[in-house]
Parts: sequence; structure tokens; C-alpha cells
Amino acid sequence: MSNRLPCFVIGLGLGAIVGLVVAPKRGEETREALRDTADTVVEKGRELVESQREHIESAVDAGVSAYRRVVGDLG
Repeated sequence: MSNRLPCFVIGLGLGAIVGLVVAPKRGEETREALRDTADTVVEKGRELVESQREHIESAVDAGVSAYRRVVGDLG
């Protein structure tokens, strides 16, 4: 399920952008809305990357600890 989250966020951002582009608004309003949407998508992407980084660090730490326990038991 976690593999689908990045695709969902990207799809959400692209859908919002397409919706804003075809919406009947003034150019300035549309550009501002696109900037806001892009900022939101970028921020969500950063949050996703940070979350994944934390999960990977936890997994690596657990693996290192397990390795040290096994090597310590053998020595």
C-alpha cells in the first residue's frame, strides 16, 4: 500500500493542475492557483520523502542491531 502513496500524491497534484488549467478563471488567478497547488504538491512530496527516509533508517538500524547480536553471540 505504501508504494501507491507517491503515485496518489502525483496524480492528485496533476489532477488539480489540469482542473485549474481548464477552469474559466482569469490568467492571473489561474497562475496563482497553479503556484499554490505546486507548492502544496512539493511540500507533500518532501514530507513523503522524509517519512520514507525515517522508515529506511529504522530498518537499517534494526538490521545493524540484529547483525551485531548475531556476531556477538558467535564471538
